[in-house]
Amino acid sequence: MTTRFNRAFHELERPFAWLDFDALDHNISTVHNACGEKNIRIATKSVRSVEILRYLQTNLPNVMGFMTFTAAETIFLLQ
Repeated sequence: MTTRFNRAFHELERPFAWLDFDALDHNISTVHNACGEKNIRIATKSVRSVEILRYLQTNLPNVMGFMTFTAAETIFLLQ
């Protein structure tokens, strides 16, 4: 983390998560432009937040679903 973020997060108890939504939106745009109309599955082992998975599903037009790690995880996400 940069010094700026060290100062910003100094008071937070660790571990914690922080996500730059501007950078995520830029990545979504990059993936969409690179893939064109091809369908995409998001690997849930790389994104361990249900809220972020929902965000990706909503904001990336060509998401056709998720590639889950286990059947239990699939059932959890379906519920």
